[in-house]
Amino acid sequence: MIKLNEYGNIICSRENGEVVREKILKEIKNGNIVVINFEGVEMINHSFADEAFGKLLYDLSEDVLRNQIKFVNANDDIKGMIKMALMERHKLILLEMQN
Repeated sequence: MIKLNEYGNIICSRENGEVVREKILKEIKNGNIVVINFEGVEMINHSFADEAFGKLLYDLSEDVLRNQIKFVNANDDIKGMIKMALMERHKLILLEMQN
């Protein structure tokens, strides 16, 4: 389990996002289901969400994202930010593939 409250109750840096993404990838490579716990976290910003979760799309299939990563204790604002980051990164990847 990755406890995001270790980074504070408001998480808003790409640096923290990169650390979290690397932890997620390590757990996935080890064959684990990753539980990301937002208990005590009130807000994340777009930069963190994109770095931690959006950029996972470069390394993992959407099936792996859906089946091996679980978000718990995330409020509606956090869920919305994660969804937005994933959708925007997905669109960017599609554009990059066309060029």
